Amino acid sequence: MDERLSTDVLHALAHPVRLSALLALEERERTPAQLAAALGIREPVLMSHLHLLDAAGLIATVPETGLLRARSTGWADVAQGLQHLQDASAGEPS
Repeated sequence: MDERLSTDVLHALAHPVRLSALLALEERERTPAQLAAALGIREPVLMSHLHLLDAAGLIATVPETGLLRARSTGWADVAQGLQHLQDASAGEPS
């Protein structure tokens, strides 16, 4: 498997809360409390999701402010990995 599309990344994208969190963080940087409120979930529940997103390299914490943000390079890697898989599968006989 393409290392840009690791199982950590696929796992992180597989849950609707994590995907919603990423989309919310693309709009603007937020604290965990702000993000939990925006998603309508409790902050302790969100923290386990944030851990997985961070481990997959899809979010980062801004050191100066402590705000969370989506990592644009993480999304670019996902898009490239999916394109690679699509290209590889198109070249294989059915």
